[in-house]
Amino acid sequence: MRSLILLLLTAATAHAAVLPEKIENVRSLLRDRKIDQAESAVNALIVASPAEAEAYALLGSVRVAKGDPGGAVKVGEKAVQLAPANSALQLQLGDIYGFAAQNGGVFSMMGWAKKVRLAYEKAVELDPANLDARSSLMAFYQRAPGMMGGGIDKAYAQATAIKKLDASRGRIAYAMLYVGEKKFAEAFTELEEVLRAAPDNYPALYQFGRLTAISGQRLDAGLAALEK
Repeated sequence: MRSLILLLLTAATAHAAVLPEKIENVRSLLRDRKIDQAESAVNALIVASPAEAEAYALLGSVRVAKGDPGGAVKVGEKAVQLAPANSALQLQLGDIYGFAAQNGGVFSMMGWAKKVRLAYEKAVELDPANLDARSSLMAFYQRAPGMMGGGIDKAYAQATAIKKLDASRGRIAYAMLYVGEKKFAEAFTELEEVLRAAPDNYPALYQFGRLTAISGQRLDAGLAALEK
């Protein structure tokens, strides 16, 4: 009996060591846009590890890449079912719901919007320090009308929370909200503060270029930021 237990433990340890490597292989294939290969690899991974939430999450990414919202929703929900306390998976599910909304009609979009909001809110609830989840929730609150649970005050509350966790990302978040309200001077100030401290900050450079295009101001500086 003791030898059998040791054998099972050894096998489990070996499986645990191989699993992250296989997951990273699928991610690498997705990054390289080798979608069919990624699909084959992740399907094999699910057969070998049917209770692995991350495998279903990766299959969700494959389904999105292949333009299959129904399939993406199904496996995204399966991933969350297997790991309900995982903030990152809740965030991905919200993104998948958003993808489904873009491919539906006006009335179905309203139903999907609620699912998006609830998934993002759950992601933040599970991990208040998840900056990506807070950023996505902020963007939802900014864009969605009140009847769908949106609201600019809610969006600014998320930007404030982001800034407390990460000053640079918080300034960028505020800049994005200011742009939406056409407060261009305030947006420039926020982004310039970030770039003064970190001239190579990629998101700030992108948002600066976007701001110049939207505002029609400082276009040469915006082009330089985008080129950089």
